[in-house]
Amino acid sequence: MEVQIRSNQGRKKPYKAWDKRVFDRWIEHGYRELSVLTKKDSRDNDSDRSLALATSKYQEVLQYLRPNFSNYKPAEQCDVDETSHLPHDPLLYPDNIGPPHATSPFYRNEPILAWKLLRHIRPAVLPLHGPVAPPQVRAEMLNRTGVGIEGNGGVENSRVRQEVLKGSHQLPLERVGDTASVLGPWIGQSAQSWKEDEDRLAER
Repeated sequence: MEVQIRSNQGRKKPYKAWDKRVFDRWIEHGYRELSVLTKKDSRDNDSDRSLALATSKYQEVLQYLRPNFSNYKPAEQCDVDETSHLPHDPLLYPDNIGPPHATSPFYRNEPILAWKLLRHIRPAVLPLHGPVAPPQVRAEMLNRTGVGIEGNGGVENSRVRQEVLKGSHQLPLERVGDTASVLGPWIGQSAQSWKEDEDRLAER
């Protein structure tokens, strides 16, 4: 069964770029055998066994999109046309925050919240980008991160930096060694900074 999965998945373009160790873990943990078998004797025949992702297809879809088929209005968007939107529902759709044109039939709030909260992030941050990430977006993210209330101080405080590595948006799965080489020293620097902060607090 494992040989069959490797053969089928290994031919797909996204997986071809993955580090072999990552692909091995994906094969080991990413799939499950369905409990309902296609034939009574299929336990003895690998080719007849059915496979699915270890997580359900519903979880897989909800990872990317949440449904709003009834067209409920996003929160704090009182200027939305009332004839085409139902009132905001804080019970069923508490995270529907807009913008209005991107909330039905599907929406996703995390990217919007993440962008808003970048200014206030406290820990040190080192985003890794692929080469096709637009330079203007990278620059705006770099200048925005950590500069708000309770933020880490941003680039000027040496708490925010960015790197561009060859790869796609699955960069950590493709270039494990390069990713670790960049992040390892950064994590070490952050740990040292944390220790210095703890020492300062202990002296008070």
